[in-house]
Amino acid sequence: MNNPSQNAIPINPIAISLARAFLGRLTASLLRRTVIPLLLLTAGLAFVQPCAATPSEWAYTGSLNNARTGHTATLLSDGKVLVVGGSVDFDYLVSAELYDPATGTWSLTGSLNTGRTLHSATLLPDGKVLVAGGSNPSFLKTAELYDPASGTWSYTRNLGNAHSDHVAVLLLDGRVLVAGGGSTNTAELYDPATGKWSLTGSMSSPRTYIRNAAALLPDGTVLVSGGKGMHEEGEPGGQIYHPDTGTWTSGGPGSIWNHTVTLLPNGMALAAAGFTAECSCSGCCSYFTEDEAWLYNPTTGATTPTGSLNVARYLHTATLLPDGKLMVAGGVNDDSLLTSAELYDSASGTWSVTGFLNTARLAHTATLLQNGMVLVTGGSTGEFSSGTELASCELYDTGTAAATSIKGAGFINGQGDQASFSVRARLTGNQVKGSFSFSDPAASLTITDAPVRRLSISGNTATFNGKADLGGGVKATFNVIAADNGPGTSDTLSITISNGYSAGGTLIDGNIRIE
Repeated sequence: MNNPSQNAIPINPIAISLARAFLGRLTASLLRRTVIPLLLLTAGLAFVQPCAATPSEWAYTGSLNNARTGHTATLLSDGKVLVVGGSVDFDYLVSAELYDPATGTWSLTGSLNTGRTLHSATLLPDGKVLVAGGSNPSFLKTAELYDPASGTWSYTRNLGNAHSDHVAVLLLDGRVLVAGGGSTNTAELYDPATGKWSLTGSMSSPRTYIRNAAALLPDGTVLVSGGKGMHEEGEPGGQIYHPDTGTWTSGGPGSIWNHTVTLLPNGMALAAAGFTAECSCSGCCSYFTEDEAWLYNPTTGATTPTGSLNVARYLHTATLLPDGKLMVAGGVNDDSLLTSAELYDSASGTWSVTGFLNTARLAHTATLLQNGMVLVTGGSTGEFSSGTELASCELYDTGTAAATSIKGAGFINGQGDQASFSVRARLTGNQVKGSFSFSDPAASLTITDAPVRRLSISGNTATFNGKADLGGGVKATFNVIAADNGPGTSDTLSITISNGYSAGGTLIDGNIRIE
């Protein structure tokens, strides 16, 4: 499990907590547990002029106006990136900044009303950004909305409970699920139409250090993996949230925290690396940085191991690239900050090393831009009270421009007869605009101009979903996988609907264009 790295930077022995030492917030229980040495490094670059990256390599771009860690980065509808809050030198930041990929520079925008770190930021269907919870230094209930049109923040209704280092996921119906974090197992739903929060079902146990450990699954449910709560070895399993019933069931990887979870184009969720423990008795624990990875299959409910990373790490980032591979970057090992990055290939189930970051960092952010590049921002060089928060930012060139749209129409084999479909949808930032229609007369099934809520494009394959009115007051979630196989090869489309319907295969007639 414990995997040292040749590309790591040696660390001087400075005691930190096993999970949030870089932010200097230890609970009483964690103070009694094993701590790990981390690095005290020198300050980051004050400002670096942007330069062009080469494929599979990293290059510096413009630096943030304010160094920060524990912040959020959100791709806006116009292609710019909004970085919000975080902390530096025990100061909880109110500042927010915008990155313009066209110029490689940052500009300050309106400030938060309440400084915060370890919060969540969610792009809403109307283009606004919801920031919720966090710490300052106690756990927060407040939430704010950013309006890109005016560049200003305004309070929205408070959460029912305080959440920090929690998960936040935009559901197919446009509501936002916030769950766990801090010391709570509660979950809440934010309705952008009313600006109100409402409590929903609670998870089986409190869990935190799960900020990057959730994924919206193709059927509209949400996986929350692992976390740290009541159990010294981490929460023993994941949880699946069902929006239709407001309830949770068990499922997915557990006994891991400060890891990442990403939905892959094949519909499986990949949990990568993180922190874990082995305990022989209460308080008799050994802690490890993990190099293992696991796949959760929503169809079967099974969690299975896949290829191990080359370098164990936690507090890293995970980014799905345009070609369908997953990149993890940076983080920290048991005794080293990391510059290394790796690519996961779902076809082979293996990891390969790619270009190294120029600056080792943990608790940073990584955002896939509309031009196909990956932007890494800020982070820290070590433990909060003695490490250095970073302003430097870097770009990774994937070598592949990101496709942003799907359009097509045709026929597939339905249940007993041909079924027709049509789709037109475009991804702008994290926002989707478009509709999907489907008809299978033999199954008495018709979907007419249902809004597409999620669109993910990887290579020649698009995955999209949404909710449709099937008539008679029946609403259902549809999930579609479509492939543009190019000239001379028939395209394919498959559809599953939450009412139990499924169909798919090679198009009998028609075509699909992904570009």
